Amino acid sequence: MQEEYVDYREAAYHILIQLLKNVPKDEYFIFYLKQLEKEHDRNLLSSVLSSTSDIKIPPAIVPDSIISLTKSEDWMVRRNAIYALQSSATPESRQALRYYIEQKDVKTFKDEITNANMALAEIGCAEDIPVLEKHTKSVNGDVRGSANIAIAKIKERMGVVVEAGEITDNIDENEVEWEQKSRQAAKDELISILEDLGIKSQEDFENQSEEERAELYCRIEAGILEVYDVDEDTLEELFNEILGQ
Repeated sequence: MQEEYVDYREAAYHILIQLLKNVPKDEYFIFYLKQLEKEHDRNLLSSVLSSTSDIKIPPAIVPDSIISLTKSEDWMVRRNAIYALQSSATPESRQALRYYIEQKDVKTFKDEITNANMALAEIGCAEDIPVLEKHTKSVNGDVRGSANIAIAKIKERMGVVVEAGEITDNIDENEVEWEQKSRQAAKDELISILEDLGIKSQEDFENQSEEERAELYCRIEAGILEVYDVDEDTLEELFNEILGQ
């Protein structure tokens, strides 16, 4: 597809997603999923997949295109595809999510595991609980918290009464989900800004001129601090995570 029309295509996808919310016809979902197979732009795919998490794909339709994108080599596309699978309560979707939840290298896959946990919170069933339980004692707070939330929500759908103290972290699930989504979105935006400015390492960052630092700050203020629920301490953490990778 011609790259000069990326913005138009992205806008069209978001309009289509709104249509799917209001007119959930099978043929529209099939068309949408088929179109995703033709896309390769990382920013378009990440944006559209993020919005896909808000729709409900009919259970008779297997979202093969989204499942395929969960194995993308591009981390931003991959993680958004994982999270988008909460829109599809099919065995195939749940299996794709369990692939990441079963990863033993939590340090490498912590974001994928967290997103998979949160997706299973929406579409998981009883047989997913033993897999999720492997992460309820994780040293990583996001992984641990999202696993506990997922188990609690699955049990709730099963009609099991969940005591307030059953969630290990004893924190409000909506607040946790928002903080995770906001932090990840801010991190994605910061990576995009740094890539645009050619900053690939801590050395690149430290060697900036005053004008370059001013431009970076302006973009961070407009694109992150004014948009996402992150403070300067979190921003510093994100810098260290990105430039330390």
